[in-house]
Amino acid sequence: MLSGGNSTVRNNARPGRPAPPPTSWSATWPGGHQAEVTVKNTGTGPITGWTVDWELGGSTVTSLWNGGHTVANGRIAVRNTSSNGTLAVGATTSFGYTANGTAGTPAPRCTPA
Repeated sequence: MLSGGNSTVRNNARPGRPAPPPTSWSATWPGGHQAEVTVKNTGTGPITGWTVDWELGGSTVTSLWNGGHTVANGRIAVRNTSSNGTLAVGATTSFGYTANGTAGTPAPRCTPA
């Protein structure tokens, strides 16, 4: 479930793997929220694609930019676009979304494609 405020999720990234992204809430309002998610390659080699997924916790994504997404079994998976999939070591990209429902504290998983 996602909750309000800023949250950062970290793990021990392996070579050529992106770390779980920090998520910041751009805005919250009664019944909805907007967030920006940053993906950073903290590995020792480049990556050519990534996917971030997390449990929606009852929220419904109403729009998403700088990524493509699918929803199944209460989880959303956001994948890179053709223009933001390749990340050199230390490079970042981001995507954003708006959703209906309460924002929560995400526990995103980030994996290379």
